[in-house]
Amino acid sequence: LISINSGCEKFLDTQRQGTYTADNYPYPQGGTPYDTYLFSAYNALRAYNYVSDGFMVATSIRSDDADKGSTPTDGGADVIGMDDFPALTNGRVNSLYTEYFTMVNRCNTIIDQVQNNTEIVATPEAKLQAEAEARFLRAYSYFVLVRCYGRVPKIDKVLAVTANIPQSSPSEIYAFIESDLQFAAANLPINWDKKFAGRSSKGAANGMLAKVYLYQQKWGQAMAAANMVMMSGQYDLSVNYTTIFGESGENSKESIFEIQGTASATVPSANGIQYASIQGTRGNTNEWNRGWGWNMPSATLEAAYEPNDPRRNRTILYSSQAGAPRTTIYGQAAPLYPTEVPNTKYNGKVLVNPSFITQYN
Repeated sequence: LISINSGCEKFLDTQRQGTYTADNYPYPQGGTPYDTYLFSAYNALRAYNYVSDGFMVATSIRSDDADKGSTPTDGGADVIGMDDFPALTNGRVNSLYTEYFTMVNRCNTIIDQVQNNTEIVATPEAKLQAEAEARFLRAYSYFVLVRCYGRVPKIDKVLAVTANIPQSSPSEIYAFIESDLQFAAANLPINWDKKFAGRSSKGAANGMLAKVYLYQQKWGQAMAAANMVMMSGQYDLSVNYTTIFGESGENSKESIFEIQGTASATVPSANGIQYASIQGTRGNTNEWNRGWGWNMPSATLEAAYEPNDPRRNRTILYSSQAGAPRTTIYGQAAPLYPTEVPNTKYNGKVLVNPSFITQYN
């Protein structure tokens, strides 16, 4: 009987099963196994009523800064009622409400996956980061909801179809928002790899938190949160006002959080935003006809600028005489909406450099 005992260090140097190591982690530069769920939430930022029609009507057209614009009857009773103020319950009120709670539901789904789905293998850091992104987007949505509607249901988990959640007071909703943003600020990265442009960051959470505090007149806490942004070294005011809202200003040092839209030859409009075309200048087929003509700057907004303030002419587009050449600042003939507009990425922009256009056609 022969017995052979053999020992070798490499036999014991085996890879742990069911967990990732630094060498084989498949989500480099900050990605997580929850990105499918997260990207669904980020995609909702571009939803029609989340950022365009419903949002614009509720936050700008109802304000002193803008009027509905366009023709007197355009938009129907819903938009006219919002412009005249106050607005009774109507389609726009309901659409905005529904769109923002759709985002809340997607965020709650992400948090549920992080906390309860044991089949997803993720590091503790990835779990915290995914939950922080979801809670930032949820807080952002509730911040709009509480300002537009006051009392709204506080929903912090995935609900059964038959659930009926009572409304919470504005103070309860604000406390909920603060909690989400504080968690996000503590667990989000200070910045992202450039391929993840638009994802929420520590600065975005602190910046939003400062604004939330301001709305509650919590001046000291607002100052502290704002200082976190200013002292982070990630942001400054170096971008010229004339370019900050153009293509060269996208995701710049002045941008704390920016919704991403894109277009390509294969996907010309699916990832775009209609925010610009709704506000595009409206005219007949022989003049400027770039969109709906909504959200027209008011005389009150114009008068609010001091004399010779350069921001006024970069904010308010003044019409020229009827029949004047419809040319952009680059000397191009501006296309008419909708027959000549190459795609919805072009929308109401009159500042597109010709060198960029071919890639979007």
